[in-house]
Formats: sequence, C-alpha cells, structure tokens
Amino acid sequence: MSHVTRLPKETVLEITKLLGLKDALTFLKPRTRLDLKALTVRELEKIASKPYRFERSILKKKLRDASLTRLKPEIRGLVVMADVVPGGDWVITLTVELTSLDPPSGAGCLRLWCTAAPIMKRFGCRAIISLQTEFKPRELCLQPDEAEHCLLAFVNGIQLGLDGEVAGLIQVFRIDLAADNPQFSLLKTLPTPRPSVGMVVHGDTALATSSNPETDEREDVVWDWKHGQSVFIPSTNKLWSVAASQDKIVFWNNEQLTVDAHEASVEGGWGLARRHESGFDMPPQASQTMGPIAPTLVKSWNPADLHTILVHTENTTIRVDFTNTGVDQLRFSRYHKNNSYMQDPYSPFSPLGTFVEVPSHFVTTVSGHLVDLAPSGRLTVYATTGDDQPLAGESNSYHAFENFEDRTSGTHYALICPFSGVVGTVTEQCDFYIWRMK
Repeated sequence: MSHVTRLPKETVLEITKLLGLKDALTFLKPRTRLDLKALTVRELEKIASKPYRFERSILKKKLRDASLTRLKPEIRGLVVMADVVPGGDWVITLTVELTSLDPPSGAGCLRLWCTAAPIMKRFGCRAIISLQTEFKPRELCLQPDEAEHCLLAFVNGIQLGLDGEVAGLIQVFRIDLAADNPQFSLLKTLPTPRPSVGMVVHGDTALATSSNPETDEREDVVWDWKHGQSVFIPSTNKLWSVAASQDKIVFWNNEQLTVDAHEASVEGGWGLARRHESGFDMPPQASQTMGPIAPTLVKSWNPADLHTILVHTENTTIRVDFTNTGVDQLRFSRYHKNNSYMQDPYSPFSPLGTFVEVPSHFVTTVSGHLVDLAPSGRLTVYATTGDDQPLAGESNSYHAFENFEDRTSGTHYALICPFSGVVGTVTEQCDFYIWRMK
C-alpha cells in the first residue's frame, strides 16, 4: 500500500472494494450517504491504506506511546456495555438511566454516540430509546442490517414480573445511521423462561445460555429472530456455546478442551456430539480456562466468514477456526503465552478470571491477525496462523496509551475498529477514552 498514491482513481476504488470494507464504509461520515465514486483519490487512498497502517502500528507497539482523548458527557447513568460501529464514527452504549443513587436504580436505554473526527467538535448523543419497564439490560451485540446504512442492536437482559418472578428477554432494535434524525425502532422480542448470558449473533441467529441456580440445569436458546422461531437445547455447565443455527450448535467443552458439535435429528431431537480434539498434551493444572462466560468470538460482520474462538489457559491460548456451524475445515492452533495476569487474585481457579484483564472480544486485522483490548488497556496481538505466515503462533501483549491513568479503577468496556484505526474504552460512569488514527 505504500505505492497506492501512484495508482489512478479507478484502481484505488477497486482496491478499496476488494479489501472487503463495504460494511464499514456505509457507516462512515455521520448523517451523509457515502458515495465512493464521489471521493477524491486522496480520500480513497487514506481509506484503503488505513487498515494496513493500523496493523503496522499495533505490531510495532506504537500505541504504547499514543495519547487518548477523554470525553465526559453530562448524563446521569451507568454504562452496562458499549461497542463501536465499523468505521469508528459511532458508538452504541447500553445504559441504565439513574433515578435513584442509593441504591443505584433506573430504566435501561440504548444510546447512539457520534465519535467522528474532529471528535471534540462532533461528539455527542444522537439518539436514545428507553427499554420497557422492569427490563434490566445486561448484554449488547451489534450487526449490520440488510438495509444500507442501517444497524441492528441486540439487547439481552432480565425481565422482572409484577409477581416478583424473574425471566429473560432478548430484543432487536434497528437504527438508520444516515438519517438526519436517527431513531431506534424495536423489531423483535423473545421472552425466555430464565435469564440468559453469553449472547452471540450470527446473521439471522442469536444464541444465549440460561441456567437454573437451584438444579444447576442449563440450556441454550437458539433464536431465528427474523422468522420468529426459537428452540431450547439442554446442555451442561461444562460446555460453552459458541455458534448455532436452527439445526446445528457448536460448543467449547471446557472439561475436555474439545469442540463438540450437535446436529438436529429428523425426529426432532439432538444427536450425540461430534467431538473434535485439539491434540494438545496439556497438564491438568494448565487446562483451567479463563475468559467470559462465552469464549471470545471474533467480531464478524459477515455470517459466512470464518468463525474463530480463543480460549485462555494459564500458559496457553488455544485458537479454533471453523467455517460454519457444521465445523467444516476445523483447525486447532495455539499460542504459548503466560496468561496468569488474567487470573483473579482472590479466586485464581475461577473460570471468569479478573474483569480488568480478560478481554470480552477481539477483532481481525486486514492480514488476519487477531487483536484484543482488555479493560486495563492491555493490547494483545495474536499472529495469524498458517504455514506461509512467518509470525504464526506468536503473540505480543503490552499496555497501550501512556495517558490512560484510569486503567485500574472502575469498569471499562473496550472498543476497537481495525478498519478505521479507532481504539478506546467507555467506563461505567460514561467516560469516553478514544484514540483515532489520522
């Protein structure tokens, strides 16, 4: 990409398209419809080269000396989760608007924030929608809609009944980011008998896991939200669900360190697990996994893309790649890495680890490297695997941002967009820390 300036505009335009940047391009430039053909060659060059420049920056640890911009909006609320939209110009937060401070309580809501450059001038909340009464939100997933410039936001949480009963609820919202006055609209709702966690979304399918605290029974809900169909699949507390469709579901087996795939039978039940072993010889004391309730999944904006999961043990990070929920072409690889910093010092054998150092997700760079950002500001790069990759199996971990003074206090939700070079966090108190590549 260093010689892209010598290319004619038509060639640069084709390069930009071939990079697979279409989804992110549709969300650039707030409240304007982006026409690639209307951009200058210089603008196209900047867009086409930015993913490569960002990748080089993180590999060479340039973010270690970078400075964050801190923004503090005047809202009275607590952030439950936050995520950045491809392109880096928008951030969605799931918040609780406080009506009482002691104890903290209030109504849940979704907020859309503009983080486009120049951020000090454009930053602000552009849209807000209140969630239904007695709905306590816990999780947020974003995905592009089929309609251009539109985004889907999936919210998972706890629904409190009038009689004191506790149930679960998953909702899907849509917003048009190119509208002059963008507004969230509710599309679909799925009540569940019990609250669920670990929500992931693949195209038309949302997946989450619920458990009964009295019996320790567990089941996964697989929801075809577009067609309004859902199934509940019994599971065990040793399995983490990672991908699913209406007739297939894939688990990470935390006890066996395997990937187990189940397919629906003609009779309507679920067949025995098709088990895929890693083949890694690991001592028992090193096989305790650390991570969120669902293993960190690559943030994929195309459900047909390769699925990737990372599972962290004390001395190894295991990587699993597969092409679909049928686990065709499944491949195991690993990174020899000291992950003891992820352990909870007060409960070292907890599978959840410490929230400050365990990343909630990761993204893929233009060359296929995996990048995650922990709430502490620790950035880790996992080199892409393959026989033709000189860095295969290597990882690089360091603390980014020299002025991130708040890295050990409070709760941070990490943001990272490898396409636009936007990295940062949003705190529980709604402080934004943003770095943007120029």
